[in-house]
Amino acid sequence: MIPQDGGGIAWWAHIGGFTAGWVLTPWIKRSAKGYRPFYVDEGHFGFLPDGRR
Repeated sequence: MIPQDGGGIAWWAHIGGFTAGWVLTPWIKRSAKGYRPFYVDEGHFGFLPDGRR
């Protein structure tokens, strides 16, 4: 186990992944027509307004 000054390759890999995600997100987002319609009577997250499924 050799101590390193700084994060080394793992730190830069995480920074690169974050940057790539930030840049590529507009191109990989799902279009609005890819989502199913929301119906008022189904409530939030697919549950009925009283909490039942």
